[in-house]
Parts: sequence; C-alpha cells; structure tokens
Amino acid sequence: LKYNPNGSLAYEVVRPATKDVIPLVRGALDSGGNWVITTTATSGGTRADIYTFFVAPDGTVPWYRLWNDTFNGNDYGAGAAIDAAGNIVAVGSGFAPGLGTDFKVIRYQRLTLTSASPTVIGGSNLSFTIGLNSRPTFATAFSLTDTSNNTVVPATSTVPTTATSINFTMTTTPV
Repeated sequence: LKYNPNGSLAYEVVRPATKDVIPLVRGALDSGGNWVITTTATSGGTRADIYTFFVAPDGTVPWYRLWNDTFNGNDYGAGAAIDAAGNIVAVGSGFAPGLGTDFKVIRYQRLTLTSASPTVIGGSNLSFTIGLNSRPTFATAFSLTDTSNNTVVPATSTVPTTATSINFTMTTTPV
C-alpha cells in the first residue's frame, strides 16, 4: 500500500493470487521512486520460496522473480537492497537436506534494451543491444519473444562473462 502525504490511499499492489505470502516483507527504494520488495511465499503444497517484486512509482509491477534453491528446500526472504550500480539484491536463507540452513544472496542485474533506430519499415531489419550495468558473474541468457507476431527475433541471446552487452537483429514482415 502506498499512501499520499494527506493519508489517502495512492495505490494498492496485489500479489499473484496463486501464492500464500508468509508475513515478512522487506523493501528498498531506488532513486527513481521504484520499490524492490522481497518476501517469502508458498504455492499449493510446495515449500517456501523467495519472491522479489519490482514496483514502479505508479504501483504497477513490471516484473517479479521467484528464487527456489536447487534442492527445493524452504527458502525465506529477509531483505532487499539496491547497490551502487543499480543491481537489485535480495537476501535470505535456505534449507538443503543434509546440509542445513545457509545464507542466500541473490543479485538481479538491471538491463537496458536499445534500438539502433526508433522506427523500422516492414521488411527491414532492426538492430538492438541488450546491456547490463556490469559484467555478469555467469553467462546470462535472455529469452526473446515477439508478441506482435509480425517480426522474427532469435529465441535466445546470451551475454558472456567477458562482456556487458550483446547485439541482435529483429527482422520485420513486409507490409
């Protein structure tokens, strides 16, 4: 919930209805007025997982991510922060059978998507760049999807650990 200075409700953000939230929510505010919120949620009989939500100043949720360890143990979100480079950091703990509970730090890098041109004529190609604000620790793969069904984009692109950006081309359908 966000309230205006006069106490009236500015907006209410409702989480996806398929999850049961465990009542511990922590957040951080970036310089652009965006909230990053980390919590713990379960889904119909599965174990607890760490959820990180990105909430824009108008109350929309452009993205949220689930983090579940490889052992599918109980994972608990304990906090969120934004580092100096603008990366989003969620912290918490997780339990792995036979190993016990350990500390988790999950870093989500911000990325930019830029186009070589603001417009394109049907039947032409358009180049894009996906950029990260720092080199990834692991090769970072992106799924690319055209929701208009009028272009062709590669199914995936990967930023290697030796780079901070990649280029790809979108091919449009002739008009």
